[in-house]
Amino acid sequence: MSPWRQPLRWPLLLLLLTVAGGWLLSDERAQATAFVGRLALGLLAFQAVYFYLTTAFTDGRLRRTLWALTAALAGLLVLTLIGTRWPAAKFLLPLDAIYQRLPTLLTDTLHPNVAAAGLLLLLPIPCVLFLDGLRRPRSPWARGLSLAVSLLTLFVLLLTQSRAAWLALAGMALAAAFHQVQRAWLRWLLILLSAAAAGLLLWLARAALAADWLNRQMVWAQGLAMLQDFGLTGIGPGSFGALGPQLYADFWMGDLSFVAPHAHNLFLQVGIDLGIAGLTAYLALLATAAALASSAWRHRPAPLVRLTAGAVLLSLLALVLDGLLDIGVWGSQGGFIAWIVLGLAGSLTAARSAPTMRFPLSSFICTLPSPDTSAMTRQ
Repeated sequence: MSPWRQPLRWPLLLLLLTVAGGWLLSDERAQATAFVGRLALGLLAFQAVYFYLTTAFTDGRLRRTLWALTAALAGLLVLTLIGTRWPAAKFLLPLDAIYQRLPTLLTDTLHPNVAAAGLLLLLPIPCVLFLDGLRRPRSPWARGLSLAVSLLTLFVLLLTQSRAAWLALAGMALAAAFHQVQRAWLRWLLILLSAAAAGLLLWLARAALAADWLNRQMVWAQGLAMLQDFGLTGIGPGSFGALGPQLYADFWMGDLSFVAPHAHNLFLQVGIDLGIAGLTAYLALLATAAALASSAWRHRPAPLVRLTAGAVLLSLLALVLDGLLDIGVWGSQGGFIAWIVLGLAGSLTAARSAPTMRFPLSSFICTLPSPDTSAMTRQ
């Protein structure tokens, strides 16, 4: 299928135009160029997934794609364990003993929040393979391997202590449980219990969260002012950390030693980098991908396709929830992961148009009842 016929082409084209304009306007040309390079890598991953699945969509191709993404998740787990700058002191969990045992073998280390965002987007993929393995009793190794990758991903997410990722993970679990529960009163009970648990956690951590919350408020106020002043074109990728303290020093009232390299909100950061047009294109891209996955979930009878569509919806939900407190994988080393999810969403249109079963003409003829020749002879 031609890339110009795929359903995400128009928001993608507008996003690329705003990225080109942002690169030209950016004062931090080196960081803007790095952003464009990572975007190009993400687009290659997007097109590879989309082209492979839409050329001839079958359950076999989809299953191989899911296993390839699970292998990529396993590789990301290894990179996270050996190349992450683990938090030296965080209020959430006393994990220093584990951090000291983990080696740091990479020079270009990952930030825990970036690693957590990438892991979170790929977590639903091995879950799909595990559920698919339950329908195929002859594949116990598939169930065991996918379950092991899923559990290890949850453990590493615990190690990152990323509050944004934990919020997104809780939202994914709540959405999955909400779908499984059919009775209305049970759904309301689930919502109330989740809200009570979240309130209890916030109350227990209120002292440690106070200073960080003040810093976030200042960063968001600075970002909103920047978006208001540069809403037409944006300031270009990579310029937030340099221009923010220079132009909006009056907004900073929190910890003066805290340096904000980004806006700590995905959608605010996209608007600051690319302007309102870029933010509109990005929101349209996510909304279109969600609509495609939702349509495949509702109208495609094949179990594997429905599970994959549900996984895409959970990944997009995680992207949005994680983006409320952080920028996730936007412009980072793991930015291509979000584009893989978008490519998977776009390819689901081929799943909806592909026939579920094929009946060759010869097999149809063979099923026709044969005439009673003995009765014809008696006549």
